[in-house]
Amino acid sequence: MQDLIGDQFGTYGTVASFSWLSSDMRRQGVGTEMRQAILHFAFEGVGATEATTEAFLDNSGSNGVSRSVGYEENGVGWATRRGEPGLMQRWRLTRQDWMRRRRDDIDLHGMAECRESLGLS
Repeated sequence: MQDLIGDQFGTYGTVASFSWLSSDMRRQGVGTEMRQAILHFAFEGVGATEATTEAFLDNSGSNGVSRSVGYEENGVGWATRRGEPGLMQRWRLTRQDWMRRRRDDIDLHGMAECRESLGLS
C-alpha cells in the first residue's frame, strides 16, 4: 500500500507519503521502488515542493528506505502503536534534493487528466 496526502497542497505544495508492505514482500526492494515511484508522481507529476514521511524509530526497514531515496532526518515525534507510545523518526525531502537523485526510468501517463481531476490544472 502506498498513500500520498497533499493536505492544502494548493497552498503549500507539500505531500506526505505513507507505505506498508506485507511481511512476505519486505527486503526485496519493493518498498524502495514504491517510494521512488510515488516521489516521481509527487515532484514530476503534480509539482510538489517537499515530501515528508515518518516511521517508528525501531522500524529500520522503513527508515532505511527513506534514507536511501534521499530523505533527511527532520526531528522526532510521538505516536501510538498497539496502545503504547513510541517515538517516530520524521523525514523530509525537498524538490531540489529529489532532483539530484531522481530516476530517469519512471514514466508518468495520463497526468493532464489526473492534474485536472485533482484541481491542479
